[in-house]
Amino acid sequence: MKIAVVTDSASDLPNEVREVGQIHVVPIRVLFGEDQFRDQVDITPEQFFDKLNTSGVLPSTSQPSPADFINLYEILLKKHDAVISLHISEKLSGTYQSACIARDAVNPNRIEVIDTRAASMAQGFIAMEALQAAAAGSSREHVLHAVQKAMDTTRLAFTVDSLEHLMRNGRIGKAASMFGSLLSVKPIIALEDGELTPMAKVRGSKRVLERVMECIRKDVGNGAIKVAVIHTNTHDRAREWFTAVQGAFVCKEAYLVQCGAVIGTHVGPTGLGVAWMPADQ
Repeated sequence: MKIAVVTDSASDLPNEVREVGQIHVVPIRVLFGEDQFRDQVDITPEQFFDKLNTSGVLPSTSQPSPADFINLYEILLKKHDAVISLHISEKLSGTYQSACIARDAVNPNRIEVIDTRAASMAQGFIAMEALQAAAAGSSREHVLHAVQKAMDTTRLAFTVDSLEHLMRNGRIGKAASMFGSLLSVKPIIALEDGELTPMAKVRGSKRVLERVMECIRKDVGNGAIKVAVIHTNTHDRAREWFTAVQGAFVCKEAYLVQCGAVIGTHVGPTGLGVAWMPADQ
């Protein structure tokens, strides 16, 4: 079968993957007051964080409209047998619902819309696994099996210097229990079943990475991984983490990714984390 893979810009796909263009990305919108931008289309991560630092208006996000998906689905179904559309957790965004409305309007028998229960490069890895299966000429069922396997094994953990942005945007979920207790500790927040969940509180940035790598080691042992170090606007620290992770694990694929405007809006400029999944050898 010829299957098209769709995701949204909250996936933060690496440039080297995005530029190939085999995964079709629907942009989520970010708003600074009345000014509206399509994430990764009208505004780059660098432009977003510059604007965040200089604008007197705090940003918000807006999910794609069903029409955005309808237009894309109709184009893709002219050349593909089916579409598999993989989106940011429904608990974090209404994007999945917009995609479902579009699916029902276009052709529910040929379009599969999936809530990945993930975000950023955890979501990105799931889309990349779907593409790998689809590019191999797999059946729809086989691609969906690959997606489910990736959803079951991909994890994301991150830290921030402040929970302010997560609280203000209402995306903090169960991690709200950490708020107000971070005077001398750093939070580690996991994305579990599509919701932000407290993972640990540790003292010092170095201990954060150590704890995250302990979790990776518990997941994969000495096996190979696919990994992404992700950050909002903390380039130097991200490069340090990237070097450390590559030195500690057998990395079949490794990416250093700056998050776009969607994740940046909700996490703020100090987000730093790791997404990973086991790599079949």
